[in-house]
Amino acid sequence: MDLRLAESPRELEQANPMDDKQLGPRYSIGCTIILATEQNTRTRTNEIELEGNLVHYSSVKCPRVTKSVLASEVYGIIARVDIAIAISTTLAMVTKQLSLLAILVIVFTDSYSFYECLVKLSTTKEKRLMIDIMALK
Repeated sequence: MDLRLAESPRELEQANPMDDKQLGPRYSIGCTIILATEQNTRTRTNEIELEGNLVHYSSVKCPRVTKSVLASEVYGIIARVDIAIAISTTLAMVTKQLSLLAILVIVFTDSYSFYECLVKLSTTKEKRLMIDIMALK
């Protein structure tokens, strides 16, 4: 499959030549970094409509070597937030030179347990996770 012709992140993930039988018991941690602007839509739903460009996409098949899924998600998102901050820092220098508004980094997650950890740090007892979660806050 020509990766340049992939229309969605799911197609990129499915382009992996190794199948699950070769990989063993694994699951995916995915991340998408999009440089976008919110469109002015006057809907009463909780939907956000964005228009922008895909800057970075990764989907990694990870072995289950951590004690919990939450730990895997925290370690995965920390690496991706580092990439987003590096991109944001570069863009901040450019926007400052051009006298444009700053570009924010907004992190979305579909993991309720990860969200709870960000809101209440007391949900985890692992010291490494607590340090990583504090860095995200």
